[in-house]
Amino acid sequence: MQPSLSSGRVLIVEPDMERSEQLREAVAAISVPTVCHDFIGARRILLATPPDLLVTNIFLGAYNGLHLVHLVAANHFPTKVIVYSSRHDAVLVAEARAAGAFVEDFSGLADVLPSYVSGTVVFPDTSVGREAVEEAHPVTASEIKLSFWREPNNKIV
Repeated sequence: MQPSLSSGRVLIVEPDMERSEQLREAVAAISVPTVCHDFIGARRILLATPPDLLVTNIFLGAYNGLHLVHLVAANHFPTKVIVYSSRHDAVLVAEARAAGAFVEDFSGLADVLPSYVSGTVVFPDTSVGREAVEEAHPVTASEIKLSFWREPNNKIV
């Protein structure tokens, strides 16, 4: 068994209010999770204060949870990642796993989430996944240039 997450900071990214509340309640006894309902807010939180555990729906409207998984990998954050969904997409699941994320089905996530936070679930060695991501996308986080992230001063963030 591995030790519990260092500070217990958990970021839950779920667009549906009812589902996000269900996940928040699942870990509230052992952590004070931050809940975000959209990709843009989650990205801001993730970059400002990387959590110990990122729990994200793979489907986030115009974006998907893999964008967040890749931000964790590109920045070499020590953040552990769980990606989940109610519907299966084999390509997205494979990509999430390659980047070092655990993949769960939403139906049982609230039951197992406390085990992830408390450290009773051993996370995979994410360095392997991160190397694969970097090999496939050989850029540093500062070099990731997405046109929809240009600020008014033309700075890429």
